[in-house]
Amino acid sequence: MTWIVRQLAPATNLETDETQQRAVSCEIQLYAKSTEDADDPDVISACRASDVVPKKYLGMNLQRITVTERINAKNWKATAEYKYTGASSDVQRDDDDSENKAEKTSIEFSVSTATRTVSLDRVRSYGQVPNYGGLIDVQESGDGTLEPRGISVYVPTGTMTITHYYKRSQWTTKLRNKIAFRRCRYNSDPFRGFEAGELLFVGETVNYSSTDGYVEVQYKFLISENSDDIEVGDFTDIKKKGWQGLWVKYKKQVKTIDGKKYQVIIPQGVAIEKIYHACDFEELGLKKNA
Repeated sequence: MTWIVRQLAPATNLETDETQQRAVSCEIQLYAKSTEDADDPDVISACRASDVVPKKYLGMNLQRITVTERINAKNWKATAEYKYTGASSDVQRDDDDSENKAEKTSIEFSVSTATRTVSLDRVRSYGQVPNYGGLIDVQESGDGTLEPRGISVYVPTGTMTITHYYKRSQWTTKLRNKIAFRRCRYNSDPFRGFEAGELLFVGETVNYSSTDGYVEVQYKFLISENSDDIEVGDFTDIKKKGWQGLWVKYKKQVKTIDGKKYQVIIPQGVAIEKIYHACDFEELGLKKNA
């Protein structure tokens, strides 16, 4: 993959200390273009590796790079944030939580119902119940085609809520929007004991009513386990990350059952699809390891 990275404009949001002699923070707006489809982590890595994004600017250190807009899968906008880390104490670093209240994490594992049309394995049968490649409850339709109706099963589900406390000086409109615009993205890296691909960020609840000077933010995640042993018909050891999609291509095949010919639906192939974008969950203001 090849990248082109350039600055869109001179530094913006430039702030100085009380003497107005030293720059203490600013942002540089970036444009990144790739030759292949990319995700947020790819964009951030490309920007960091580019000579266009200096490690130091006007005496300030590069703090982070965040993706601000996905124009399409190959064209992106990002922001490089700089801070003078030796500035006076009244300039608060966004990632300084040395005096912040402790986080709280709650995890709930439960089940929901779904319709399963493909069996894991046939245990036994009584009477004449042909095996249609693992399809469940196969019935004849009006045109003579045999189609699976499936059965209702329980499937594992899970949720995780992380309650984080920000000082009011830290909770800015920019941070709020950055978090909000990363909804429906899965974790690109291991996070809080879950493997990459197992968590989906679905939103946050913000409570401004605290009287102790903090803003309470509840981050909400859905949990779906990565798999490497899924079986569909004759296809085995299928690998799928938790928040990737799986679908089955079926084909019709003529079979003779008890002297009568039927059009039978059987699995022809299995596809794993990318249906969500990934992001580094540290961009949400959270650390990978609590």
